[in-house]
Amino acid sequence: MGSIPDEIVALPAGARFCRADLHIHSYGGSHDVKDATMTPDAIVSTAVAEGLAMVAITDHNEIRMCQTH
Repeated sequence: MGSIPDEIVALPAGARFCRADLHIHSYGGSHDVKDATMTPDAIVSTAVAEGLAMVAITDHNEIRMCQTH
């Protein structure tokens, strides 16, 4: 296994496309989401079922759904 720079250089040149949703809000994490089924777990499960390669949950203005350890 090579170093990370070697792995990057070995990638094929040109654009690579993937299915992604890079801006989605969850219930309780953003005040504008009213659908209680839009939990982070449900969002990830739906993304996997729909074949998305990546997802970014972009909540803001709320912290009440954050877990503390």
